Amino acid sequence: MKVMTYNIRHGEGMDGKLDLERIAEQIRQSNADIIGLQEVDNHWSERSDFKNQAKELAEMLDMHYVFGPNLNYPPEEGQAHNHQYGTAILSKYPILDSKNYKLTKLTDDEEQRGLLEAQVYVAGGEVWFYVTHTSHLSSNVRARQVEDIVEITSRHNNNVLVGDLNATPNATEMQSLFQIYTDVWSVNDDGFGYTYPADSPTKRIDYVLTSPRLNVSSSQVIHSLASDHLPLVANITIKPGENPLHADGMTKLIEYFEETGLITNKRAVHSLIMHLKTVSHFEGKNLPQKVVKHLNGFQTLINQQKKNQLISDEVYQKLKRDAAYLINKWQRLDLGDPWLEESREKKEIAPGLSHTHIDRGNPTENNGVQNTGPWNIDVLEVNPDKFKGEIRSFLSNDVVKGKEQLTSISQRMNSLAAVNGGYFVVGANDGTPGDLAGVSMVNGEVVSESVGDRTSLLFSDSSENKASIANVETDLKAISSNGEKSIIDGLNRKPGLIRSCGGTSEDERKEDPKHDVTCTDDDELILFKPIFGDETPAGNGLEVVLDAKGKVTDIRHNRGGNIPVNGAVLAATGDTIKWLSQNAQIGMSIEVETHLSLDGKSVPAKRYTSIINGGPRILDDGKIDIHSEEEGFRWSEDFFNSFVKSRHPRTLAGIKANGNIIFVTVDGRDPMNSVGVTFEESAKLMKSLGAYEAMNLDGGGSTTMAVGSQLINHPSDNSGERDIGDAILFLPK
Repeated sequence: MKVMTYNIRHGEGMDGKLDLERIAEQIRQSNADIIGLQEVDNHWSERSDFKNQAKELAEMLDMHYVFGPNLNYPPEEGQAHNHQYGTAILSKYPILDSKNYKLTKLTDDEEQRGLLEAQVYVAGGEVWFYVTHTSHLSSNVRARQVEDIVEITSRHNNNVLVGDLNATPNATEMQSLFQIYTDVWSVNDDGFGYTYPADSPTKRIDYVLTSPRLNVSSSQVIHSLASDHLPLVANITIKPGENPLHADGMTKLIEYFEETGLITNKRAVHSLIMHLKTVSHFEGKNLPQKVVKHLNGFQTLINQQKKNQLISDEVYQKLKRDAAYLINKWQRLDLGDPWLEESREKKEIAPGLSHTHIDRGNPTENNGVQNTGPWNIDVLEVNPDKFKGEIRSFLSNDVVKGKEQLTSISQRMNSLAAVNGGYFVVGANDGTPGDLAGVSMVNGEVVSESVGDRTSLLFSDSSENKASIANVETDLKAISSNGEKSIIDGLNRKPGLIRSCGGTSEDERKEDPKHDVTCTDDDELILFKPIFGDETPAGNGLEVVLDAKGKVTDIRHNRGGNIPVNGAVLAATGDTIKWLSQNAQIGMSIEVETHLSLDGKSVPAKRYTSIINGGPRILDDGKIDIHSEEEGFRWSEDFFNSFVKSRHPRTLAGIKANGNIIFVTVDGRDPMNSVGVTFEESAKLMKSLGAYEAMNLDGGGSTTMAVGSQLINHPSDNSGERDIGDAILFLPK
């Protein structure tokens, strides 16, 4: 392909006349395929007749285009559009994506400069084309801007960087660019490459720079007085299949290998191409997992062909590299538009425990409609076979009553990493602040009853860190020494207030779950254990105090009093007072039975060490299956739309097919940094991260993740990190 850089000075030639057609003609005669333009007006002023110059040039040349405004001001009087000034890219090839980056300014008075990026689809592969116009003020400013450019462009491989850099080749700030890019003029022995001023050029300040893996065959300065700069063009060769965007790019590479004699075995060629046709089929249906599966199969095929000496090591290495590149592209997140910019940074916290930070998409002005993000995502992944520590749930301050920040819990327990847990009571009007609004088990002890049979996360063996996701329901009974039985309505919570409703399995007054709704029941029997706190909540009713063996040692005719360290308290209100007074007299004993039901089947509670509430389930056996209605997230359409279908910060848990466990936080409610996700987007996100079972944990302002005691995500509350009810901690051995 042929590329060009051209500072067009808003279409004004050396004769002082505005003539955009003259600029178009220079480009047309050059036969350039991709052009980077500087000093482009967009409804700027009378000097360019308030025209959209990039659009007009694209129409004259029948090309695709993108414009990057670096100066952007409200419309002038009588004009409908903002008046803008910046850079543009014209391309004969499709432009798949683009983004305009602001470059560093050292003072507010300086003109804003930028770097415009376009992802261009070229003959089965992709090229990242950049155009810039750095400051003319000083080398110090340019040096900082060059640092920005190096950092931004280092994210990709097939790069072409063009522009007016306002610096000659021997300038200090240019050297860092020359270390990583080829200066196309360096392949020429003809002349100095001067481009400015156009009528008598004495300086080389306009450049085309390319990645080392792109081949430059020639370059040329075109003499023209259509602007005050001369255009520079270069012929660049892209190797077939280099960074293929689709399987057809690899097919072209294999055909090239056959044409040039690098592969001579026709059966080998046929097998490779037929396999890639399968990949291409699933690409067309946008099925990433199928694409990756068959690309992995392609890798197995080339391994066999190399072993059988059907392909050379050179061919093998190129096909292996390009297959890996495609696999990486298709393993990107299924979140927003498919080819959004995405970057990942992965770090090992401990053997078998890693943290990955993912940035995806671009800022938008609309949180919930547009599909470009951005999203800030953090992922903790545990390989249970390699991680020698423990994964356990912990209550804030080690008691039910009260709340604590995640970073404080993590620091107190000296954990390697931590993530917020399940739903909890926030304010006193809804119960006991800090009480888990759903089932909770800590260190093998059930400390909170379920909300219906909502989805929960379970750990069955702290030494092996085996996790599962299931619908969990609790069944609690009080059995008197005289043989009488009663259901226990709740554990370690204020009687009468049931956050998110639900109730116990045999309670005739049980209601369906209703998320974020507090149901009431005047007739309840509540069990308080020492883990609740020092004292039970005060109020009308009856309490009996039990010792470690369940023997009744004291009766209190009003609620509120100490909880024995090695005992418990049963509190009754309303109609349950009669049962308790008759069947829990001094000297009698009460046995408490706790049963768990997982996915409708009774299981021993002692099998598990930690249970974290949440809901709803979003992935089941690898398929998106969101249980919104069953788990109480659709009790009204208004709530469903605002909570389920709208974007919010989320905390998610999932299990991969290989047994690895992932915990994910997605920041939200900040359109310039991270917009959050819906439940549907949460499910797609977890699936694309490899989960086959997944669920939602608490979210919103509670969404927090820490490595050590350092908060690594950005909570949405204006006050910063929120106090929460429980946390999932990753403890060292």
